[in-house]
Amino acid sequence: MSNITDGLILFDNAQVVLFIGPRGNGKTEIAANIAINGKGEVVVIDLDVYKPYIRTRDIAPVYGYPARYPEGDLKYMDSPVIPGGISDLLEEGKKIIFDLAGEETGTCPIGIYRDDIRKVPFKTVLIVNPFRANFTYEGLLAYMNTFNNKLEEDFSISEVIPNINLAGSLTADDFFTGYNKFKETVAKLERQLAIPFIATEAEIAPVVADKVEYPVLPIQRHIFV
Repeated sequence: MSNITDGLILFDNAQVVLFIGPRGNGKTEIAANIAINGKGEVVVIDLDVYKPYIRTRDIAPVYGYPARYPEGDLKYMDSPVIPGGISDLLEEGKKIIFDLAGEETGTCPIGIYRDDIRKVPFKTVLIVNPFRANFTYEGLLAYMNTFNNKLEEDFSISEVIPNINLAGSLTADDFFTGYNKFKETVAKLERQLAIPFIATEAEIAPVVADKVEYPVLPIQRHIFV
C-alpha cells in the first residue's frame, strides 16, 4: 500500500515530537504504534503525570518498545513525578515522543526539559478524534488557544493528526464521515496546521489509504483489548 505509513515520517523534520490533545483522543495509542514500528529507534516519554487512566507506562513493558517513566513505587502514583535521563537520550540523538496529559496542566512538565529540547529540532502535534463530542470548531479553537497561551511561542502547535476511529467498529463510510468533518473543521482555523498523516483503525486503513491525500497510519489497538 503506497499510502500506508509507519508514522516515522513524523521525524522527517524533528527529533522530538510533543503529543498533546484532549483526553481520550488517542495520543498514547498513536505513540505506542509509532514506537513499536520504530523497532527501538523511537523512545516514548510518559509525561501524563496528572490523571493516569491510560498511560505509556502501562503498555510499554508488554510490547517491548523504549519508554521512560517513573519506576518502582512511583510508577502508578497519581502525582507529578517526572522521569529522568531524558537529556541523555537527546544527546544520543534518539527520536523521542513526549506523551503529555490532555488537561490544561499537561504542558507543565515541559518546562523542566525546555532548554534541552530546544537544542534539537522539535515540534508540537495536536491529536484529535473527529468523532469525539468536543471536536467542533469552537472546541478546537478554545483548546488550541489554551495550550498555545501556556506554551512559549516556539512550542506552539504546528501540526495536527486526525485519529479517526470508533473503538473498533469503524466502517469505510464512517471513516470518510470523520475525515470530511476533520478537514472542514481545521480549514476554518486562521492558522493552518500541517497534517503529517491520518491515523485510523488497522482494519480500515488499507481500504481508505489510496482514497485520501495524506499517508495513513494503521492503528493496532494495544490499550483497550
